[in-house]
Parts: sequence; structure tokens; C-alpha cells
Amino acid sequence: MVKATIDRSKSTKSPKEANDMTEEPARQITEIELARLGADDIAYVRPVHIDNTVQFMLMAGDGRELGIAPNYKTAIMTALQNDFKPVNVH
Repeated sequence: MVKATIDRSKSTKSPKEANDMTEEPARQITEIELARLGADDIAYVRPVHIDNTVQFMLMAGDGRELGIAPNYKTAIMTALQNDFKPVNVH
């Protein structure tokens, strides 16, 4: 088990300011911006049926097809080798 500690002596806020729970308004983003989130960082891995076999499709965060692998392990390794963070899609 890893334990983390926080050095509060480096805080620039007073205890009262640190406990202030005021929220800033959320920024609105467009549907296109939402689709692009993680587009170049995340590879979604999902099973697909092709020619009566299960293969694994890699898709970018924006839905672009990146490739198809014959098995799950190959799909994950391909994503990692190409600097993507693989994420399972069920």
C-alpha cells in the first residue's frame, strides 16, 4: 500500500481560503470539442465479429478506426506501442 502525504506548509492559502467551496462556472464545449477529447491519446478497444470470429477494433477518442487486431493482447500492445492509452469498451 502506498501512502501519500501533503506538505501543507507550502500552501499559499489560509485555512479559511482552502476550505472555500465556491465553484467557478463550467465552460461550455461544443460537440466537436467533446469528440476530440483524447482523440490522440486514447485508443478504445472493443470486440467485433468479423467472418464469424471475434477480433478487436482499436478506435481513437473521436471515433476514427485505428486498426483491427486478431486478439485482445495484440490490440492492447499495439495501442501502447503507438503511444495510446488503451481503454476497454464493452
